[in-house]
Amino acid sequence: MSRKKTIQGLPLFLLTIIALYSLISGIIIEKPFTWYLYSGIISIAISLIFYFLKYRWFNYFFIIVLFLGSINVLHFTFNEVTITFSLSLFNFINLNTLEIQLLSLVLLLIFVTINIKRIISIVKGFLLSLDD
Repeated sequence: MSRKKTIQGLPLFLLTIIALYSLISGIIIEKPFTWYLYSGIISIAISLIFYFLKYRWFNYFFIIVLFLGSINVLHFTFNEVTITFSLSLFNFINLNTLEIQLLSLVLLLIFVTINIKRIISIVKGFLLSLDD
């Protein structure tokens, strides 16, 4: 395994360790699992499979997983630290519009920073295909 591939997989390995710790501690203290947590753990497992078998697909899939985790669709731990943005209109309509999970957001920013050249080339290729 190359050094570059190992560095690019660092957010995946960190997330895997955090999720395994959460899974083991949840089993020990008998905490109920939610479908958010099940889907998060399954998505990590699929990301690991892509990382070792189909690395090209890994980048696309893992950035989607981190994005879904950032907007609080997937959970990777029991205790989620989120930032909630809300909108109030006329003092009687309160809308909670967006919750952002900090762990997933930080890992997403690390992943994008590590893979910035690849992301730029993908966006350039997409924009050039739109011009044709």
